[in-house]
Parts: sequence; C-alpha cells; structure tokens
Amino acid sequence: SLDLDKVGEAVRETGIKVFGDLELAPGTFSVRVLARNGQTGAAGLRVASLEVPAFTQASPVLLPPFFPEPAGRWLVVREVKVREGEVPYPFMSRKEPYVPASRPVLLPEQAVPLSLIGYGLGKGRLTAQATVMTAEGKEVGEGMIGLVGRESAGAEGPERLAATFQPPKLQPGEYLLLVTLTNAQGTAETSVAPFAIRSPAKSGGTGG
Repeated sequence: SLDLDKVGEAVRETGIKVFGDLELAPGTFSVRVLARNGQTGAAGLRVASLEVPAFTQASPVLLPPFFPEPAGRWLVVREVKVREGEVPYPFMSRKEPYVPASRPVLLPEQAVPLSLIGYGLGKGRLTAQATVMTAEGKEVGEGMIGLVGRESAGAEGPERLAATFQPPKLQPGEYLLLVTLTNAQGTAETSVAPFAIRSPAKSGGTGG
C-alpha cells in the first residue's frame, strides 16, 4: 500500500514500477500480469510469452538488451518477500543499479546507454552488431553499438556489458533492435528488444 500524501505527486506525474522475481525451470511460459484499481474496479491485463533457457556454460545465452531509465523518473517498489532469502538486484551496470525501460522511446540518431547480460559468453574479445527492424520484421538499417565495459559475476553468474546504441535515421514508429554478440571463438548469440522512435518535438530519452 502507498501513502498518497507522500508519494501521490510522483505517482501522478510518472507512475509506478514494481519488480520482483520468478523462479522457473527451463521451458516456455506465459506470464499474465493484472493491475486493478481498488476503488473503481477498472483493470488492465498484459500477457507475455517467456522462454527460460538452461543457462549452461556449454550453451551461451544473451538476454534481451535493456535500456536503462534516467534515475529518479519512476516510483520504484519491490515485491513483498514471502520466503526466506534475498535475490540480488539483477539490473547492474558498472556496479551501479538501474531500472530498465519497459517501452524505450528514443530519438533518431541519438546515442543512449544500453545494458547487455549474457551467460557462458566465452573468454576473449567480444564484438557486437545492431540491426533495426520494423515491428513486422522488415530490416530497415544498422544501428551503431559500442561496448564500453565488461564485468563478470563469477563462474556461474552473468556477464554484464555496458554499451551504447545509436539508432539510424528512422521515422517515428515501433521497431525491433536485434543485437548480435560474437565471441573470440566465432560463436554468435542474438537477442531482440522492442523500442519506439519519436520526433524530437515530442519525446526524448527512454520511457517505461
């Protein structure tokens, strides 16, 4: 529950981000999230498919790219824990926490921070390539992506790559970013995340 006398202004101006954790075995799942207004009964439902890989060192995994939100934009709330043990906060870049945008909104040709998380990526130099596609799957160009930092969470933990992404000159609309990461052994992994382009007069940066 929230004390609107204290946080009401932040809720009305931006919104709330709630984060928690699910413990799932490898496989394909459907995740359903329901939000309901306790006073009016109005509700919203969002359904998303989720593929949980096995996360073995023999099979590299690259999670979808994350666009960090500017700090202080949202009221962030963590789930109430109902079991023992605390799961470490997963969204870290250069040892600093961030909140990923659920629906990134970018400007054409403007570089923004990007966070890549992978497992079993291998030793040696990594190279990255960014391909931009329409929401219907048509390739529209290459984006500029640069890797600026790499840190490991140990033998069984993830590797976190700090990066930047600059979309090409695009018309306003919905797009997909395909990031392909290739290690020194030539093994490539690709992941995808949606984003939107807005005209400079309407919006800038990332949004959730």
